[in-house]
Amino acid sequence: MKLIKLTFLISLAVLGSCSYIPDNDYEVIENKSFDFTEESKSEGLAFVSRMECPAPYGDENSIILVKSDPDGVYGVNYAIEWDCDKRAQRWSAFQMYKGNSGGNVGRNEEWSEDLDIPYEYRSHFDDYTGSGYDRGHMVASADRQVSVSMNAQTYLLSNMHPQIHAFNAGIWEKLEERIRAWNRDDFRDTLYVVKGGTIDHFYDIKNYTSSGLIVPGHFFMAILCLKDETYRAIGFYLDHDGSIDANDNLQNYVKSIDELEDLTGIDFFPNLNSADKISVEKQVTLSNWRWEE
Repeated sequence: MKLIKLTFLISLAVLGSCSYIPDNDYEVIENKSFDFTEESKSEGLAFVSRMECPAPYGDENSIILVKSDPDGVYGVNYAIEWDCDKRAQRWSAFQMYKGNSGGNVGRNEEWSEDLDIPYEYRSHFDDYTGSGYDRGHMVASADRQVSVSMNAQTYLLSNMHPQIHAFNAGIWEKLEERIRAWNRDDFRDTLYVVKGGTIDHFYDIKNYTSSGLIVPGHFFMAILCLKDETYRAIGFYLDHDGSIDANDNLQNYVKSIDELEDLTGIDFFPNLNSADKISVEKQVTLSNWRWEE
C-alpha cells in the first residue's frame, strides 16, 4: 500500500472510459504530487491493522484518512478510503460497542468539506447544490450520538455519497436502523461495520452530478459481529433505486461476505484469522440475526 507519497495521475482517457467528461470548474491535474501530513499517513498505516478495515484498494491515488474523537475520549471515530482521482470515498469503516454507543446529542447539521483532503481532490458543496441528490451519510449521524464532536465528524462531505432521497430516507434508513438494533449488549460485544457505494467500474456507476461527482449504482454494508469470542458476518447489496419499497424485507438484500466481495471487488475483514475468515464469510445463517423487535 502506497501511503508515503501519493502521485495523482488523472487522465482524460480514464475519465472518458465512463463515457463522461465532467463539465466543471475544477482543474484536471496531471503529474501533480501532494504529500499528506505525516500524522495522517501514520494514522492510516495504523488503521489497516484494525478489524473493521478492508484491504486498501492499493493504487497510489487512494489514501486512508482516520477521523478520531477530537476530545480524546473515544479514540478512532471512523476511517475512510478516499480516491483522489474520483473525488469519492470507497468506504467508511467503524466500530459499534457499548463504550461508543448510547447518548442523545442530536444532529449536528454543520456540513463541512473535509480539509484533510487537498482542495482539488475533495468533494465540495457545489457538487450537491441543485444536483437533485441527498448528501447521504455512510457513518450515520444516529450512529454517533455519544459525543457532539464525533457526531459533527459524520457531517464531513468525505463521509457522503450522492443518494436519491427516496432511497436515503427509505430502504437505506431502514437498514441503518436494523444495524442499530443489533448494536446491543445482548447481541454483540463489537460490531465492525463497513459502508460504501460502488465507484470503481463504469457499469456500476448510476450517474454523475453536473460537477462530475460519482453517483454510485449500488450501496453496500458489511457487518462483522463479535460476541463471546465468536464471529458471524452478513452483507447487504442494494440497487441505488428510489422506487424500492421502504418496507421491503431486508433479507431480500442479504449477501454473504464472499458474495459481497465478488460484487464490489473489496476484501472485507482481511485481519480475521484464516480459519474464521473462511467460515464466517462463506455463508449467512439468517436465524443468527434478529429481524424483528
